[in-house]
Amino acid sequence: MGGSRDDPGGDGDHRVSLVGMSMRVVGGMTMIIARILAVYRTSPVMIVVEADEGSILELSLRELSEVYELLPPLLWQELLDRYHVFQVR
Repeated sequence: MGGSRDDPGGDGDHRVSLVGMSMRVVGGMTMIIARILAVYRTSPVMIVVEADEGSILELSLRELSEVYELLPPLLWQELLDRYHVFQVR
């Protein structure tokens, strides 16, 4: 049924794409990524995260690398250890 800009699918899912947005400051507040919810091995690899204020965000690895300071070191480690995002071949 379509939805609004804030709810594109019209299903109550309020994910936000950060393409073209600055993540460093959202609504006048600095945002920090609180946890990784999912990693999709698509092209590009997409990472779904939850910000500390509760927003659900979908980021490519490139977008995440541009705002690396928002992802605490333990979550970078989780990308390596649990999700094996960076692999040497």
